Amino acid sequence: MNIMFVHQNMPGQYRELVQWMAEQGGHRIYFLTQRLNAAKIAGVETRVYKTHYVPKKDAYGLSKVWEEATGAGFGAVLAAKQIEREEGFKPDIIVGHVGWGELTFFKQLWPDVPIIGFFEYYYRLHGGPVNFDPEEPVNEHTPFLLQARNAVPNANITTVDRGLSPTKWQRDCFPPEMHNKIYVCHDGIHTDKLLPDHKAKLKLGRLEKLVGRGDEIVTYMARNLERPQDFAHLGPAARQHVIAEYDFLTKCLPEHIAEMNALLPKDKQITMPVV
Repeated sequence: MNIMFVHQNMPGQYRELVQWMAEQGGHRIYFLTQRLNAAKIAGVETRVYKTHYVPKKDAYGLSKVWEEATGAGFGAVLAAKQIEREEGFKPDIIVGHVGWGELTFFKQLWPDVPIIGFFEYYYRLHGGPVNFDPEEPVNEHTPFLLQARNAVPNANITTVDRGLSPTKWQRDCFPPEMHNKIYVCHDGIHTDKLLPDHKAKLKLGRLEKLVGRGDEIVTYMARNLERPQDFAHLGPAARQHVIAEYDFLTKCLPEHIAEMNALLPKDKQITMPVV
């Protein structure tokens, strides 16, 4: 199966998925990125593309983000066209981030190739990173500037065949009419590798001695973290929650593969190994 990942800062949210697919073998994997020093991944062909246009610093504020996005999108699709022409690679599916506009024009190149787009955030005046801090007040132009930034996901929701948001909160930032097209699944965490290390030693600040499990270290104190309020059980409970909801191999990977397979013909579908 041929798959193309697109993310200006490779590997972005796709590190675990790309590595897993490369390790399975049997796939041709290309990764389009703007990042010049991206780490090499065995079994993955990395290709760097250049944005086709960068707006000037004093460009009109309401269209500047769209100009950047279309410049990146056109640069990405020109690179993809060159890859097909010179290397004979056409993907069976494209997986990428919509935030920088990189996916905007892929349907004009390959209208028959399904696309899964990562929808990370939709800008809004309330309930997000804007307009919550009195020390950083908004002005009368803020609602219009925020909506202008949303031109990119608004355009790309019609470009992709399926959208993806890593959390329900992020998905719910988008207008309700977009929700049915966006599935929710985290990037995935390798809880089989991120384990407590009881032998670990580390250096703290000006302390000459390395500290470890047997040392008493006060890092934070607050009333709501006292043992009578069950803080002692928070760590183990949190880990169990992460394993149940965000484990890459058992939770997130099967969901991502199922969504990809739903867009692929049977002879191109990805087979999950039997555990």
